[in-house]
Amino acid sequence: MTRRLLVLAAAILASLVLASPASANGPSSPSCLPGPNACSQTVHFTSNPPFAVPFPCSSLAGLDVISESNGNGVLHFNVNGAGDFWVTGTYTGAISIQPALSVVLDSNGNVVSFVPDPSRPSASGRVTDWFGFEQNHSNAVGSNTVNAQVTTTDGQSVAFHLNGHIQFSATGVPIRMFTDFHCA
Repeated sequence: MTRRLLVLAAAILASLVLASPASANGPSSPSCLPGPNACSQTVHFTSNPPFAVPFPCSSLAGLDVISESNGNGVLHFNVNGAGDFWVTGTYTGAISIQPALSVVLDSNGNVVSFVPDPSRPSASGRVTDWFGFEQNHSNAVGSNTVNAQVTTTDGQSVAFHLNGHIQFSATGVPIRMFTDFHCA
């Protein structure tokens, strides 16, 4: 489960940094990409593309589709002349959690469709995400933190906290990683 959550966190980060937005208000593709020239860029957005995740605890446990919208987000990109780069981002806004029996993803890992699971409650509330990713010729690291408070359709209040970190070698092989996920 920890490895799947870590892969999910990396996929979310990659989709935010490299993919086109799934909505008109999602993060735009940055013009400041790693390369031979130094640059900086800041991007503002109000929603994140929906994603699927195996939620590990509470009445929401199981496969869920998460949507984040109606919020305030910002991404900061920095690239130096050596092609090393740093990206950090924050987002605070509404969160919707929909239980799913199955999910169809496109080739980039974006949710195309899903079959709702009527046996489990859905939930909505507020979320705050923070993430960072850095890469140079020797290694790369990524970290993320998510805090949310939601109320399920059956009236249960659920708070959750996710903290994850991954370190890659120069060849792109993960060498250290962890993800902690807690529900209350």
